Amino acid sequence: DAAPAPAPSAPVPAQPAGSKQEWEKQWEELVAAAKKEGEIVYDVTRSTSGAERQVVPDFQAAFPGIRVTQTVSDSSNVFAQKVLQEQNAGLFTWDLLFMSTAPFLSLIPAGALTPLRSMIFRPDVLDDKVWNGGFDAGWNDSEKKWGYTANINLGPGVWINTDMVADGELKTVEDLLNPKWRGRIAWSDPRINGFGWGPLIAARVARGDQWFREFGQKLLIEQKPALNRDTRQITEWMVRGNYAIGVWVVAVPVLAEFKAQGLGKNLKTVPLADFRYAASYKPDWLPKQVPHPNAAKLFINWWLTKDGNTSWSKGAEANSRRKDIPIIDKDIYADPEKPLPFMIDTQEGAKEADKTIAIIKEILA
Repeated sequence: DAAPAPAPSAPVPAQPAGSKQEWEKQWEELVAAAKKEGEIVYDVTRSTSGAERQVVPDFQAAFPGIRVTQTVSDSSNVFAQKVLQEQNAGLFTWDLLFMSTAPFLSLIPAGALTPLRSMIFRPDVLDDKVWNGGFDAGWNDSEKKWGYTANINLGPGVWINTDMVADGELKTVEDLLNPKWRGRIAWSDPRINGFGWGPLIAARVARGDQWFREFGQKLLIEQKPALNRDTRQITEWMVRGNYAIGVWVVAVPVLAEFKAQGLGKNLKTVPLADFRYAASYKPDWLPKQVPHPNAAKLFINWWLTKDGNTSWSKGAEANSRRKDIPIIDKDIYADPEKPLPFMIDTQEGAKEADKTIAIIKEILA
């Protein structure tokens, strides 16, 4: 006998016009809960601090009644240890942390972070079509759940004072070894996880350990660069003409302050092939036991929307991974149609950073 025909499936009822989807109801409930908390506190590194000028008023305009407090740190490496020390003492100050990858990966086994992925739910954020490389390409950790980046920039190369360095004088990294630059190079200290090691990681990966040891000895010892961990101070050094060349020493938000006073217009970047790399700017991390959990969840999702990341990108002067946001700075834009330089701000990049820093410390010991 012929098998009975399967029963027709019940039609999916059409959603009434004007009805809210489940995520929209969740969003409204989240906004209400966040407003009851009334505040969010996040920390950024100095290079990202300019986001405050745009993000704080934009977020507070979008969600009246929620106060935004942004604190600023000079070093992700130092700040990661501060977070761990405070948590061990029972202090939980921050809701979100916008910090470099390498030092914050170490907080995962220490139990100092909460997976960020569980907080993201908006469909306009999770849509692969709006992101270069798809949504998951933004995770900085191999588990794809802890730290997320919405912005990527290419490393700017070296900064020069055009009053002291002529066009064409720097074409390759070897040109930095010219004796005329001895004692005239400023460098964001490459012995710590921060700006200064980025170009050196890229150079070591490109050229190999043996070349890097020889080059590093000449550059970091014989050329006598000035090493400093204070991004504001070394930015001012370049603006004031104390040094002719700076390797990852200029914090763009700080430079913007000087330019507003008519200073620093003689500084520009020069790309050097072996120093070229890509970095997230800056990934977001969620500490454990945050003081304002609903406000934190609201900010995370808003930050990843078109409106939120437009605000963040303009303020931080960082190019977004979202396809629907205009390019902020074409000179450091990571074009998805071109091969991406070595990405330092990932779990793999962190391993290369550790190897590079170990060699740098040997050289500078």
